[in-house]
Amino acid sequence: MRNPLSSNPIHVRVESPASAQDLTANIVAALAMLADATRVELVGAGDPADVVHTIGSAQALCPGRALRVHSIERLPLRANGLSPAGWWVRSCSRMIPRVATWLVHGQTAGRLLVSSGVAPGERIRCLPLLGPAAAGPSTTTGETRADLRRALDVAPGVRLALGLEPGNSHVDAAAWAPTLHADRRRDLVVAQLRPVPGAPGHYAVRRLDGRQGAVAAPLPVVLRAADVLVATDSGLAASNPSAAAVDVGLPVVAVTTDSAAELVLSGGAGCVVPPRAEAVAQAVVAILEGGVTPRQFGPGPQDERRKVALLAHHLLDTYRQSLNVAMVRGLA
Repeated sequence: MRNPLSSNPIHVRVESPASAQDLTANIVAALAMLADATRVELVGAGDPADVVHTIGSAQALCPGRALRVHSIERLPLRANGLSPAGWWVRSCSRMIPRVATWLVHGQTAGRLLVSSGVAPGERIRCLPLLGPAAAGPSTTTGETRADLRRALDVAPGVRLALGLEPGNSHVDAAAWAPTLHADRRRDLVVAQLRPVPGAPGHYAVRRLDGRQGAVAAPLPVVLRAADVLVATDSGLAASNPSAAAVDVGLPVVAVTTDSAAELVLSGGAGCVVPPRAEAVAQAVVAILEGGVTPRQFGPGPQDERRKVALLAHHLLDTYRQSLNVAMVRGLA
C-alpha cells in the first residue's frame, strides 16, 4: 500500500461523464496545479493509480489497491425540497462499499448528505460551491457587453433577465416569464442560458421569444451583459454559474431548491424565494425596479488562481487523509 507520508506524487486517475463538464474542469485545473508542484501525477485508464477520483454518474473499477474518491456533481431533491430524492439515495447506497471518501460542495448539500445516511459522516468532506472553470479572459470590456446585447437584439435601456436552463425544474424561464408579461414589455428581455457541450465555462444564450438564435460566449461576458440572473434548479449543483454572478455583484434570484440560494444567503446580491413561478417573477421585478446593484466586474486572474489553489489544497488533503485512513485500517 502507498504510504501517504511519502514524498512521491500521488497517482490519480479522474473519471467523469460529459454531463459533469464544469465540475470536472474545475477538478482537473486543481489537479494540474498539484501536478506542476509534483504533489500528484495524473495517470491514464491503463496505468496503476493510488486514487481513482470519480465525478457525478461515473462508475469506475478501482483495481488493485486504488482508493475511490467520489465527487457529487448534483444532489437532486424530493418534491418538498427538504431531502434528497429517494432514487438518488438508493443509487448512492450501492456505491458505499466502493467509495473511501465522498466530496460534496456547499453546506446545504453537505447537511442533506449526512442526514440521508448515504455514507458515514467521517467519510464525507464538504467543500465550497464552485463556479464554472474560467474560460477566456477574466475581465471583459464594455465592447464585449455591447456585442452580446446587440447579438441578442437587446436595445439600450432594455433590461436583460437571464434564466439558467436546468434539466429538472418546473419554474424555469418559460414558467415565470409569462407572469411578467415579458412578451409584451418593451423594457425587458428574458433569455435562457445553458452550458455549451464540450466547452467548459461557455454558455449559449437564447431569447425566450425566439427572435434571435442562440449566442455562445464565455460566462464572464454573459454575466456582464445581464441585469439579473435567475436560478431555479430542483437540485443542489456543485458547480453553479450563480457563484460567478455573486462574485461580480450581479443580482441573483434563487429558489430554495437551487444551490445558489446558499450563495445569496451568505451575502450575495439578490433574494431567495420559494420554487413558484409567481414568487420568482415578483423577485425579478423587485430587483429591476430597485436599480442595478453597483458591481465591479471580475474576478481578476489572481482571484481565479486563488480559487483553484484552494480547491487543490482540499483535494490533496482529501487524498492524503483517505490513504492514511486506509493504511491504518488495513483496507488498501
